Amino acid sequence: MTSLLQSWERITAQEHADFAGSERYLLIDASQLPINAAPWSRLVADGEVANLLAGQPEASHPEVCALLCEYAAQPVDSLLKHQLARRPFAFIALASVYALTDLAAMLSLRTRVTLPDDRDGLLRFYDAAVFQTLAGALSAHRWQALLSPCVSWTYVRRDGSIGVERHPRRRERIFYPRVEAGELAALESGNRVDAVLSELRRHGRLAGNADPFEVYRQMHALLAMLDAQTPGDRAVVERLAYRLAAILSLYPGLTVDDAGIADAIGQAIALHRDDHDALCEAVHDAVADCHERIATQGADTEIQE
Repeated sequence: MTSLLQSWERITAQEHADFAGSERYLLIDASQLPINAAPWSRLVADGEVANLLAGQPEASHPEVCALLCEYAAQPVDSLLKHQLARRPFAFIALASVYALTDLAAMLSLRTRVTLPDDRDGLLRFYDAAVFQTLAGALSAHRWQALLSPCVSWTYVRRDGSIGVERHPRRRERIFYPRVEAGELAALESGNRVDAVLSELRRHGRLAGNADPFEVYRQMHALLAMLDAQTPGDRAVVERLAYRLAAILSLYPGLTVDDAGIADAIGQAIALHRDDHDALCEAVHDAVADCHERIATQGADTEIQE
């Protein structure tokens, strides 16, 4: 058992024990898991798993939905053992005084929100990465209202430690579904790293066995570097971060922590601040040269040995 899973099991069990009379559940963002992670359609049909997006178009494909089940349910042990280490933000452990059906209905209501322009939106609090961002994006009152169906929420933090949020009043509070403009802006700002990583993952630019905490740290560092040196439209900076990260993905082992890589990006920005095509070409050439030097040094070492 990995140290992360050990910490997870110890803390989730303690959270459940701290609230007498509560039930233990697992909230799952199935879209983050392999499509064959569990027979979700059968489990939903049998009533073992509740689909929080029931009634919405994607509900017919539970493998991309928000799912809720009792912690003792058949797939939970295997899911956590095989998926928690690499997909830690797909899971949130809950303790609640409500029965499964009632809790699922309350959480389902919280997934549907109205955006400032009156469009319908999906509040993906069941993604533990988004959940953490919401803590700083929502007002204290709305955050507590979001939490209120459960007395405890346990999740994996960005750095791999375990976080806990509590709402020990043991009764649901009304959650108003309209997202204010300031909250939406704060949420979008807090989710910048995840937005870029999502695009990289969607286009196959992230290795399946990549360390999720290191990947997050690296992207956070890259965006910070670009924000400092290329102030301007946030979307433009994020597109540039995607392109540079895609270049680095071609050369495993090289990261923005490497002085040569950080210097190359800085020099490329200085020379091509207004021409991102030329900037990316310059970075690619520098990264390729760095990779070749490292490979040559490695070959020389093997010959000497």
